Amino acid sequence: MKKMISIGLIGFGTIGTGVVKLLQENGDLIAGRLGARAVNLRLGINDIGFDVALPEAGAITLTATVRAKGDAYAGNDTLAETVWVGPRPHVLYVDGVPESARYLAEALRAHHLDVTVASPEAMATGEVSVDAFDVVILSDVFVQGIDARTVAKLEAFVRDRGGGLIFAAGESTYGESGLAGSSVENMLPVRFEGKRKRRDLDLVLLIDRSHSMRGGKLELAKTAALSTLDLLEARHRLAVVAFDAKAYDVVPLAPVGNKRRAEDLISSMTARGQTSIYPALVEAQRLLATSKAATKHIILLSDGITDQPAASGGAPTAAEIQAAIRKGREQEMRQQGIPVPPPEAADPPPEPGAIEAIVAELAQAKVTVSTVAIGDKPNVGLMRDIAAIGNGRGYVAHDDAEIPSLFVSETRRLLGESLVEESFRPVVAHRTAVLSGVDFDSGPPLQGMSVARANAFADVLLRGPKERPLLVTTHYGLGKTVAFLSDVKNRWSGAWIGWEGYGRLWAQVVRDCVPRADQRNVVLRVTRSGGEALIELRAVASDRSYRSGLSPSVRILAPDGTQSTLVIQQTAPGIYSARARIEAGQTQPYRFDLAEGGGVTRADLREAGIRSLSYSWSDELRMLPVDAAALSLLSERTGGAYAARAEEIFALKGDGGRVPRPLWPILLATALVLFLLDILARRVPWALRRR
Repeated sequence: MKKMISIGLIGFGTIGTGVVKLLQENGDLIAGRLGARAVNLRLGINDIGFDVALPEAGAITLTATVRAKGDAYAGNDTLAETVWVGPRPHVLYVDGVPESARYLAEALRAHHLDVTVASPEAMATGEVSVDAFDVVILSDVFVQGIDARTVAKLEAFVRDRGGGLIFAAGESTYGESGLAGSSVENMLPVRFEGKRKRRDLDLVLLIDRSHSMRGGKLELAKTAALSTLDLLEARHRLAVVAFDAKAYDVVPLAPVGNKRRAEDLISSMTARGQTSIYPALVEAQRLLATSKAATKHIILLSDGITDQPAASGGAPTAAEIQAAIRKGREQEMRQQGIPVPPPEAADPPPEPGAIEAIVAELAQAKVTVSTVAIGDKPNVGLMRDIAAIGNGRGYVAHDDAEIPSLFVSETRRLLGESLVEESFRPVVAHRTAVLSGVDFDSGPPLQGMSVARANAFADVLLRGPKERPLLVTTHYGLGKTVAFLSDVKNRWSGAWIGWEGYGRLWAQVVRDCVPRADQRNVVLRVTRSGGEALIELRAVASDRSYRSGLSPSVRILAPDGTQSTLVIQQTAPGIYSARARIEAGQTQPYRFDLAEGGGVTRADLREAGIRSLSYSWSDELRMLPVDAAALSLLSERTGGAYAARAEEIFALKGDGGRVPRPLWPILLATALVLFLLDILARRVPWALRRR
């Protein structure tokens, strides 16, 4: 179990360099040499983090020590804590294409998470139950594959059990045909945009059918053309041109209408000949010359190894390769005495740069060109040049199976549906612990995302192009849901898969969704108040009802090895508490764990875990630095001054007022004095008065 251990040090007096060590129970440094760190200590609180891998679940006692030059008292330089390591989180990963689920599954397992990969059908049929997991990940899942009963289980899992639901986008989530308006969307922190108004479109597919396309490649190219056909409406116009050394109209440019005949024509394509891209572009230019559509587009599928040179040179042409093969065969035939037949007549290849020139003419006529490069060693440079000059997109199919999805993605982009396919780096909108240690600025870019709006009270952590929300979280009942609007596999996140931040980010997202301790059925807490430990147990049933009438007890293991058992009394529905006397100055922590019996089961013990309480030194040595910020704010809010001088303290600043004082003692004393003087005056002899 990998865990970040944070140590808080409080510095006083003369502060300088020091060494902080994190020790195991046997006294060895944890994680080898990584368990010691030289630090610069400053006045106040110093947080020192150790990223360590704890070997197993259960209670593990760790001891932190600090040594600093000039430290006058070593009595408070050591602290031992028992860390409770729970079981690994269990993750159910449901992917619409289970074959591509390995990327995220392997990354999560590398970060010590237990991952079970399943199909939507397995979840719908009950083959796997969400109740056995802490977090559910839905990736690229068709909404049609999630029935109402499955949605209800997911809702109860998140809302009532406090589980986590992570949604990752993909091809199956776009617009109204995807999750927009669905029951699953109601649980997520975003709302998907429906399809925008579809544009008028004339689309020409140029499909390489040369010898290099034999077998699976051509079949996948047919599937790509058929998938593109399915996306188009009756009013859109489509043409399919197959090319080898020449171009052939498989499906003439016409409104889609009834798709049956076009499907039959596309399925009839066969592979033969060598590659020549130039005639295919000429044919596409001819077909679109009189087009009045708002969008005129060409998708070129080829390995780019053509029989005419490009202006920039690059890979050897198909003609050069064929000539070399033919020369070798002729030489072998001559050696065997076999007559060599004369070469077949062929059209002379165009001049260098002819491909770029015709693509530039198409761009000038408002016809855009996108390319899909395939094959083991495609001429990627030429294909990308064609896409750049044609103001289109250049795709590279790293796997033949990607060909249909690339065609579908490009067609959806043309139709103006709710997705963005462009290279971008995520921008941090709200820095949280979920994003800790992930440097998106230096990481590779993503290649696309689905468009959605964040809900009013959701937290947007990452943003994509044009400030669009990318990673969004929210609370749903007792649980948490997350939406990531790019994918998690080798389509839009292809460059992320090999990036070290990929696994770290998703491991942190998953752990953030794991049910918190206070959402579990049995929660044990231990806190200190003076010289006492306050023990509290909260127990509820699976239906969240209170478990009253229990007689739980807690075993207390003191640092000196003595054990005692304390029965906890019920103080409220489902709440049990007690106090235990503890002593300061102990080098090891006190440990508290529930005992089986009195209504407490073994399952309750595993869920509650073991708690510890450190009391290594008395409160006199737990001095905290002055909270200057809080005192300054208090002075400001009350109209006073922070750290005021003596004359400022007693100065009146318009805050004087009347204070009533009793005057009768003064008046009574005055009357008494006058009365005595009057008596004295009366008794003085007249002779003295006459003088």
